[in-house]
Amino acid sequence: MITAIIGKAGSGKSTISKLLSGNYDMYVEADSVVASAYKDDSTKVWFKNHEILNKAILNDCIDKSVLIKILIQSPYSKYDLENYLYNRYLLPIIHKCRDENKSLLVDGIVSRLTKSFDQIISVEVTEDIRKENLLKRGVSLSRIDEIMELQKRNITTASTWLK
Repeated sequence: MITAIIGKAGSGKSTISKLLSGNYDMYVEADSVVASAYKDDSTKVWFKNHEILNKAILNDCIDKSVLIKILIQSPYSKYDLENYLYNRYLLPIIHKCRDENKSLLVDGIVSRLTKSFDQIISVEVTEDIRKENLLKRGVSLSRIDEIMELQKRNITTASTWLK
């Protein structure tokens, strides 16, 4: 069984995942996969070759503030990035679990990329609870407002890098 947990920042995905993770052979946090991907040279090469996202490479590093501005202005670039990260980093894990007949729980996948999953658990809470949860994690109020605004514009991928 390959299961995805989806929901907005601060909704409690990680809490639910930790409660359920003992029932799975493998547990993956999508945020950790993405964070590692940004340190990978092959991701930087992909960015450099992308006609729009290449503007986010400064001093051979991915500049997250520039990236967020690009993602807000270019929904197609957002889809390109999500597809690249999913296909390059997460899909091989899914295939390996299927090949080895192991169960997998993935915390924090973008909902439109859940086609490879057998089960999807959506975590929904009010905006006030989300803000409270993010504050408990040490996220500043200004950053929370930025995350909420990005998610209203459906720039969910960007919220991962705003912490």
